[in-house]
Amino acid sequence: MRVVGLLSWYDEAPSWLAATVASAGKICDHLVAVDGAYGLYPAGRARSEPVQAETILRTCDALDIGCTIIRPREVWRENEVQKRTHAFAACRPEVTPGEDWIIVLDADDVMVTVPADARMRLELTDLDVAEITLVERETWIGEETPAPGQMLDLPPRSSQVQRRIFRAADEITVVGAHFCYFARTGEKTSWYWGTNDHGLTDAMPLHGIEVEHRSRHRDLNRRQAAQDYYERRNALKIESVGVRLMEGHDGRMVRVA
Repeated sequence: MRVVGLLSWYDEAPSWLAATVASAGKICDHLVAVDGAYGLYPAGRARSEPVQAETILRTCDALDIGCTIIRPREVWRENEVQKRTHAFAACRPEVTPGEDWIIVLDADDVMVTVPADARMRLELTDLDVAEITLVERETWIGEETPAPGQMLDLPPRSSQVQRRIFRAADEITVVGAHFCYFARTGEKTSWYWGTNDHGLTDAMPLHGIEVEHRSRHRDLNRRQAAQDYYERRNALKIESVGVRLMEGHDGRMVRVA
């Protein structure tokens, strides 16, 4: 069994990329990293500065894990759905459908805890999806001036379970919205992730894997650019979870509404 990390990134600090990749080395045999801005991202470019790809490559080399880096010629004009679908396709040469696993990471993620039995549990389960624990630290921690969160005595961190680990399939397609994953292996199809209305396949609780999501700790300009992108995406309604699928002439599932 192999575990492949799938990293989507654009315009990140090399130190953040090094931390993300190094943490993936706790469980991954190979990393597929996909660069490039979404089409609606403010002043986005097709590729990040080359030092970022070099940081990913050199960190993988130090960890003695394989590395595939995708640096496109154009921005991802269909935004997150297109980039994530392409990223899953880029994993195919490195995985055996039905046997291997793909862990989805963003460049603001760090795998802080990976239990010693995590790989064994993935190898033994009959399920096709695993949940991890996603944690976030509040930005006011360590600041001298009391923040509203401190004055209200809110917890210093929050957590939620999230589907992030997926069994490799013949095809994994992102449909309608960036978090809706549709998988096909032979004649078997299932929704790996989406809304409850999709009839999601069952997931194994692998909550001992903790991934820290650090988006709140980016610098102000980076957070503002991300916010601008989300506002454009929502205003244009380019993502929808209310989709219907049909089988195309080549056997693949295609969006029809």
